[in-house]
Amino acid sequence: MISNKLTAWVKRHYSRDERRDIAQYGCSSGFSGLCYYAETMKIYRTYKEEIWEILQESAKESGYSDVIQMVADIAAHRQVSLDQPYLFENYLVWFAVETIAGSSC
Repeated sequence: MISNKLTAWVKRHYSRDERRDIAQYGCSSGFSGLCYYAETMKIYRTYKEEIWEILQESAKESGYSDVIQMVADIAAHRQVSLDQPYLFENYLVWFAVETIAGSSC
């Protein structure tokens, strides 16, 4: 995993069981610190570079040459709207946290 600071943040804020739940059910299930746009926007601003590294790694592993296309495809499959900057940033944070949670359970 590329993201050291964001990974540390996730491990500091969520127990092993919570990380397993995040990986299995997703952030949209409601986890403290990831519920409100103000929270996820702050996380995005703090860890933006690491989030994009996770996205790039995930796209490569999934056979995508375009990160945005991967995000759009996954969001469409999940029926998630990304038509506002705060929705887009929130989704990227959730994607990164879910990815970290899945690899740190």
